[in-house]
Amino acid sequence: MSWSDASTPREYATGIFKVHDESNVFQKKTQFRVIALTKPIRYSGPAPSGNSSDVASKYWFVGRILDKKMSHINFLDNPCDSSIAADTAKANSLAYLHTKVVLSTANEEPDFTVGDVIVASIEPGGRKVIYGLQFMKFLKVEDKDNDMPEVLEYDCTSLADQSWAESESVGAVDSVPAGTIPPATTPIGDSTTASLHNVSDANKDKVHVIYWYAGVNHGTKSFVEEQIKASVTLKDNQLIVVGEHTYAPAAMIEAADKILKENGWTKESESIGGWSAGGAALARHLKEYPVSNFTKVEVVDPVTSALMGIDFGPNTVMYYRVNNWSTPAYDGIRTQLPQLAAKIRTAGGTAEEITDQTQGNHDTLNLKQLQDVVA
Repeated sequence: MSWSDASTPREYATGIFKVHDESNVFQKKTQFRVIALTKPIRYSGPAPSGNSSDVASKYWFVGRILDKKMSHINFLDNPCDSSIAADTAKANSLAYLHTKVVLSTANEEPDFTVGDVIVASIEPGGRKVIYGLQFMKFLKVEDKDNDMPEVLEYDCTSLADQSWAESESVGAVDSVPAGTIPPATTPIGDSTTASLHNVSDANKDKVHVIYWYAGVNHGTKSFVEEQIKASVTLKDNQLIVVGEHTYAPAAMIEAADKILKENGWTKESESIGGWSAGGAALARHLKEYPVSNFTKVEVVDPVTSALMGIDFGPNTVMYYRVNNWSTPAYDGIRTQLPQLAAKIRTAGGTAEEITDQTQGNHDTLNLKQLQDVVA
């Protein structure tokens, strides 16, 4: 299967990575060579200052696993191929179907870039999936001279020339054009962990539940959960339930109620947020449960059209960056973001554009508002 054969990019994130009785193919291998398809982008922690080595900053980049038995080689076209790289939008979207690699550095910039080969570790998958291909953990740089046999066919110059801080969200809304709301489905999240709640016995009857709708491609539920675990400190009465952008309000509420019941807790109040494609799911939720029901409403660099019909209030906060939606396919979002911000401000809420490339990075904005909602 080639990239162009798929009906939607989501095909690559689901069934094609499933296997049957082939677990012996890799002999429990957990480390692989990966070629970097994007530059490392800092998403949490301080900017390197050169003054201290005890403060870590976290970065991520997108990489292609070079093992010929892995799904990247077998199912995804090479975004560095000249016939693909010539189409910037297609190359970006294809790149973001690959694995996100996360690394932590002690007050220094990563010393590699697009086209370099690194080694990363991978975790087991589930439900007959040998590996979880959404995330890997950076271990070391393997080759910066591009002379390894596995990478001789790769010329990623065109990808290296792109401004990934601006274009990273090209793949963030694969099939959610401005003006549409994804169909509501009702799956219940099965990966909410203790890291997403912090309720003391003293507050078991005063739990504050936070519903958070994630985006698509690299920014799905599991990515948001990792952001929370790594960089969000919950108060001792808070529970966060993260859902995909397709989740219906009933699914989110049921997921929260299940955790509350299992622990003998009682909900006292609620907040809610939606990021990127999750903005449409947030709108769907707020049409059933008005803004006034929530302590805080966080609108994060979102798809816009459905949100234009919501009656916001002083409890609403929105941060965005127009240039995160820089391709022509998102002209509607680019136009409506300032309009949505003005609507929120008129209602007494806070709405601000973060124009700086680093601080306004699409993922960084999500982390910023996750930290705001628990404050």
